[in-house]
Amino acid sequence: MKIKLFLSKYLFPVVLGLFGLLMLVLALRPGRQQTPLFLLASLILVISSVIMILLSMGKIPSRTASILMVVFTVGALFLAYSNYHTIQNDIQYEKEWRYRYEMVKRRLEKIREAQLAYKEVKGEYCKNFEDLIHFLRTENVRIVLKIGDDEDTLAMLSKDKNRWRRDTVWQPVLGSKFQPANYPLDSLRYVPFGDTARFIMQAAFIGADEERMPVFEAYTPFKTFLSDLASKYDKMVPDSVIRVGSLVEPTTNGNWK
Repeated sequence: MKIKLFLSKYLFPVVLGLFGLLMLVLALRPGRQQTPLFLLASLILVISSVIMILLSMGKIPSRTASILMVVFTVGALFLAYSNYHTIQNDIQYEKEWRYRYEMVKRRLEKIREAQLAYKEVKGEYCKNFEDLIHFLRTENVRIVLKIGDDEDTLAMLSKDKNRWRRDTVWQPVLGSKFQPANYPLDSLRYVPFGDTARFIMQAAFIGADEERMPVFEAYTPFKTFLSDLASKYDKMVPDSVIRVGSLVEPTTNGNWK
């Protein structure tokens, strides 16, 4: 009977206290800290456990314990909701942040495709979007039509044009290299989610004399397409840029690679 009485008095508060201590340990783990709300909720559970044990021992008046338990219960529920809301906001922000970043990256990749086509014809990169878009609308590029395999030596030596042939033709940029339905020609210069903000684009040559090499870069600050999102979720925007190309080295890679 004594064991049964003991369990009826102390089992729940002890379990509650152990659960609170476990949450407290999780909240204080190095490198894996939870939110301050999670830490505070853990402390409330431990304190509630202590109050229940003291009440069962007759150390504090039942009225005082009841008031404290109501206060702590309401506080714990509020903190639990707030912690859940904070976590959900973080998850949603990360989801929207990644989506916007991916859209901006894809637009920069389209700019790179256009610049490479421009260089193939002009021998240099374009310095502004007006000329680049005009080029895409009006210029032609060289296309090599292939019949047969370059490794099929017999077909090459046979001179049978039905088995092996290479013909060079000129075709419009838009419609050969780029399909109008899938290419954001009219919005190429604009940063997705940046209202009417434009990418900053430059082109130049590096090196001297015979070693001169054309280079270009196009970029935009993170703040251009993330400021409103960061303000909505109360986050800091990285003080950095997303870029494709470079004016100091001959590369067309993006800084996400």
